[in-house]
Amino acid sequence: MLIASILAARAAPLPALDRQLDAAWAQSNCDCGCPSVSLGVDKARVSAADVDDTELMAHEPEGTLFASLSVRNGYLVELDCVAQSELASFPRELSDISGWSFSERPLPSP
Repeated sequence: MLIASILAARAAPLPALDRQLDAAWAQSNCDCGCPSVSLGVDKARVSAADVDDTELMAHEPEGTLFASLSVRNGYLVELDCVAQSELASFPRELSDISGWSFSERPLPSP
């Protein structure tokens, strides 16, 4: 699963985000057909992570595919999947993301 791989690649693991993933669901899907989703988390079951307003990113080696996992107020809120080429589409299933690069940056204020 892409979200689990992005979380596992983080230099400083946040077990609270892993627990949130187990309690998360897709609240809505993107209208374009890509696998981007808004996430809901059962806040009664899991606590906030000690990270605010952060974007965890994954880039495939050729630079065509990009995924961004957003955390706001300590909770998972969105997975954005982007194909940066008119000739490519982001696949619904990724069997292997070895070789992808991962990074992190602050999210702009809403």
